[in-house]
Amino acid sequence: MNLKNPRLRWQLAAFTFTRVVATTGNRMVYPFLPVIARELAVGPETAALAIALRSGLGLLGPLLGSIADTRGRRPAMILGLALFSGGMALIAGWPVYVSLLIGLIVSGAGNIIV
Repeated sequence: MNLKNPRLRWQLAAFTFTRVVATTGNRMVYPFLPVIARELAVGPETAALAIALRSGLGLLGPLLGSIADTRGRRPAMILGLALFSGGMALIAGWPVYVSLLIGLIVSGAGNIIV
């Protein structure tokens, strides 16, 4: 791998940044679960259920992960990032429990695809 190529450096930096944002968005709910539950006026158990459902998507990992094999890496990456961004935007734009549930599931599917 020739890192002297400026295009390759830019792509590597963009990919690294994207993975850091996606991983952070996926894992940030764990330490903030009590705060999220309090702000949504639900119990911590109810908020944890949304996270458990998102984690249950791991069972669909082989199916969702194969999108890159069938459609190509670039379309799979774009689809995954679009799902992830859409799910996070839903949570940020409409802060109620239903949007948290739907947004975590959609962003979790996007994270599996990415």
